[in-house]
Amino acid sequence: MLPIKTSYKIADINQDGFSDVTILVAQGDERIITWYNQGDRQYQPRTLLRFPPVHGSSYFELADFNGDSLLNILYANGDNADYSPVLKPYHGIRIFLQSAEGIFQESYFQAMPGASKAMARDFDQDGDLDIAAISFFPDFVETPERGFLYLENQSSGNSANFLVKTFPEAANGHWLTMDAGDTDQDGDLDIILGSFALPPSRAPKKLSALWTKEGPNYMILENTTDKTNHE
Repeated sequence: MLPIKTSYKIADINQDGFSDVTILVAQGDERIITWYNQGDRQYQPRTLLRFPPVHGSSYFELADFNGDSLLNILYANGDNADYSPVLKPYHGIRIFLQSAEGIFQESYFQAMPGASKAMARDFDQDGDLDIAAISFFPDFVETPERGFLYLENQSSGNSANFLVKTFPEAANGHWLTMDAGDTDQDGDLDIILGSFALPPSRAPKKLSALWTKEGPNYMILENTTDKTNHE
């Protein structure tokens, strides 16, 4: 029996024309598994990546970061709600590039304590994939605003490089959910953050009170990209 499933994707991983099923499992035997579609309703499972049982796997997406038409893995780990809710240096955002042989290797890591979700989208419309990420367990004392991070892609080929940004008002919510969409219908992607003010967390009482009494239930980050810069 597999441990708890946290997310899944359906996509053609090996480009054979059949849709494969990839899932992230956690709670002990943490790994990403693909069931490769053999056709005629036959599937062959293979573990793509395996992580330590304390990794706190939380989310993944499939996306082509280096433009070679192969799907890569964007992975977030930061579940900190169990036995040791302390800051962990191995929590964060990772990109695993797929080789032509179907092997996935880590090419990028951004430390982010408590990372819970990361989305790959071309937010600035310059032709490459940026990343929006949230943490439900950031460093509440020193850097609570890093409960949200925007990673602007400045990569070249397989050499991953991102400019990491946030903003002070990001500390006003305890971000549990996130999605992207064109909320103002101006042709670009905005970001929607959803806040959950209740435990589990080790947030200072002052910050918890802010979330409960004054903090927004959600926040929309309007994309103000100047499209003329990329024409």
